[in-house]
Amino acid sequence: LASAKFPILIETGRELIAGSTRMKAGTAQKVVLNLISSGIMLRLGRVYRGMMVNMQPTNAKLKRRAEAMVAQIAHCDPSHAARWLEQAEGDIKTAGLLALGVDRVDAETILKNCDGNLRRVFAELARDRDRHPKGAAARKQGGAAEP
Repeated sequence: LASAKFPILIETGRELIAGSTRMKAGTAQKVVLNLISSGIMLRLGRVYRGMMVNMQPTNAKLKRRAEAMVAQIAHCDPSHAARWLEQAEGDIKTAGLLALGVDRVDAETILKNCDGNLRRVFAELARDRDRHPKGAAARKQGGAAEP
């Protein structure tokens, strides 16, 4: 602990079953590692409103999950979300922006400028809308666009 840059000590006490060295300590270690990795994902903007928006939909189950995320982000029907996801080549964040009426080039540009962080993207879009209320160009107000 003395040589660690960020020491973490978890006092777990004695194991419930004598000789079982991994029950409490292993669980405690897993919880701490989950907290650290979750915090990193949040900080990097890879989680938006509890959704892992950087997830790659590589199978049917993950595609359904991605469609549900896009539908939730854009407040649209999951069948529309599937089409937006297809147009965005599986990128959940881009699909969500497309579903909200942001054009593809603008969506990719603002995502890049905001380091892929959807929270920052929406803050930027709100600032843009406040600066140019009528000219938020291809962005539609109040919900999802039609695919």
